[in-house]
Amino acid sequence: MSDRLRVLLIGGSGFLGRHVAAALREAGHAVTVMSRGARPLPAGVEALVADREDRGALSRALEGGRFDLTVDFLVFDAVDVESLLFVPYAALGRYVMISSGQVHLVTEGARPP
Repeated sequence: MSDRLRVLLIGGSGFLGRHVAAALREAGHAVTVMSRGARPLPAGVEALVADREDRGALSRALEGGRFDLTVDFLVFDAVDVESLLFVPYAALGRYVMISSGQVHLVTEGARPP
């Protein structure tokens, strides 16, 4: 059995994700980044272009994908997670949510997702 993982980073082209993608590649893992495609990715990283708010684009990008681990840097609420879980025939493996969503809940009366 190989220790090489197939990792999907959602929103992995930003400040934190870019560094995580490079470190995972350096460790020998197969890394795929799904983003809107506006920023360059580290060498050896596969790119999927989709906006998670566009369910059709999300399905086209992820349908049939097989990953051991998914790290989501852009999740804010349950709807964001559900949009991933309902992609037909996508295997996302273990799911790790890294979100700044709670940081944005600074207004009076805001409720966490």
